[in-house]
Amino acid sequence: MKSAPGKVVLKTPDFEAAVKLLYERGLVTGSAEGRVTIAWSMVDLSRKVTRVLVGQGVAVEGIWQEEQTVEDFTWTW
Repeated sequence: MKSAPGKVVLKTPDFEAAVKLLYERGLVTGSAEGRVTIAWSMVDLSRKVTRVLVGQGVAVEGIWQEEQTVEDFTWTW
């Protein structure tokens, strides 16, 4: 499947604290249901986000770019 531009799944036991830290550092522009929308290029995203969160004591169980399913596509003719 194709990647969703700018959407990243973030698995952490404290999603609210993680999102707050990422907002404070300007790394995300939105969040919902375990997903964040990044504010910058995907280059080195996982390392930077992980470094920020772990450095502040927030555990990271996983981080990956969200993939779209067939149901996610909107068809326009």
